[in-house]
Amino acid sequence: MSTKTIGVWAFIIGLILALAEVFLDLGRWAAQVLILLGILVGVFHPIRKEIVPLAVVYLAVAATAASIEGLLYLGPIITQIAAAWAQFLGPVVLTAMLIWGAPYLMSKK
Repeated sequence: MSTKTIGVWAFIIGLILALAEVFLDLGRWAAQVLILLGILVGVFHPIRKEIVPLAVVYLAVAATAASIEGLLYLGPIITQIAAAWAQFLGPVVLTAMLIWGAPYLMSKK
């Protein structure tokens, strides 16, 4: 199994687990698994050229989680889903920035 495949599957599993965490009571272990999956995605997914778009998606999801709760009926559910995805994408973006972004920025003069 290639490292790209590990990264892709960790991303898919992370999004599904974040969604399941909203509707099911998975306990505290789910957050730990989401963080570990996020780190795996950041390390193994080939996102070198997609770091800035990934960071923009993370910011959009976090902004959605913070702002849409006032919507009647669906607002709290959408907020919980966006917050769970932001919880997963945070470690992805941070790990990708540290591994792929920092060396790139340091090599530029």
